Amino acid sequence: MIARAPRASRLTAPARRTKSDSVVESYETLTHQIGPLLAVLLVAFVCGAALGLERELRRKAAGLKTIVLICIGSAIYAALARLMLADAGGQADPTRVAGQVITGVGFIGGGAILQAGGTIMGLTSAAVIWTAAGIGLFVGAGYPLLAIVITATVVTMLVALRIAEERVLRRFQR
Repeated sequence: MIARAPRASRLTAPARRTKSDSVVESYETLTHQIGPLLAVLLVAFVCGAALGLERELRRKAAGLKTIVLICIGSAIYAALARLMLADAGGQADPTRVAGQVITGVGFIGGGAILQAGGTIMGLTSAAVIWTAAGIGLFVGAGYPLLAIVITATVVTMLVALRIAEERVLRRFQR
């Protein structure tokens, strides 16, 4: 009878690796993850740029660079949460990362709101900042097509409402 090696269970420590093994494994891991990560960054950039361009053309403080960075940053954190979930084997909670992104971006959006002379300014910029973070979370969580649809919807809404607002204001200011 041939003696069999005991089967490794989930609770046993992995076999000891040499330094060269970990370098090769790290390189292989990197090559498998870099493509999807670049795709996440690209989609987040395009979505953020579409929103940011609308803000930039309106000469708002939270413009192209700000919105792109918020969208990409949110996507990075969501992608990190997915990687952490995969590494933890279902023991991690990616919603906690999303919750922290929403909280942090809410703080940034709050800074965009100003009160001057009884007038509140920056509410739309704060809302766009918050929306850009949500879009980035969609991209990083693995839903790039939904993020693109949401981006198109939000940009269309911003442009259409600006045009409607200008027409209504013109009509009542006569």
